[in-house]
Amino acid sequence: MTTVIPAPALAPGGRRLGLWAAGAALITGFPFLVGLPLFDTVQLIGLAAGGAGLVTVITAVVARSLRSVRGLLVLTALIPVAATVVGAAVASRQMFLSDHDLRALYVMLAVSGGVGLATAIIRGDRVVKGTAAVADLARAVDGGPVRLECRGLPDELQSVAD
Repeated sequence: MTTVIPAPALAPGGRRLGLWAAGAALITGFPFLVGLPLFDTVQLIGLAAGGAGLVTVITAVVARSLRSVRGLLVLTALIPVAATVVGAAVASRQMFLSDHDLRALYVMLAVSGGVGLATAIIRGDRVVKGTAAVADLARAVDGGPVRLECRGLPDELQSVAD
């Protein structure tokens, strides 16, 4: 007899909607708190949202081809870093910065992104090792066939499900 475990449901939509609303309020309210004029606020929000949107589309395409937990974790950690780098780079081009200041900003963004990437890779390795340990434990205490009904899992988690 095979035990079938259905895939878990996603978080309720109302909770995600609340997070989106809180984020939108923060994004639109913060520039006013620091005294930016409305035109500058709208322009900066547009530049940042456009850059973050581009990063989101690119990473969504890349995520479909990734089959490992490590790769998905690294990609997940890179999304906010890349969105910040793109937003800062695009916005800084619109400001009256000297060439020296602009190059210094690009160096700072590259180093920050590199440190973030290295940290994500290290953390991803720990999760992959933990997943392998759980898979070994599941095989050791296996009381019969168990099948997890879920498609598109990373390879490491699919081996646990199988």
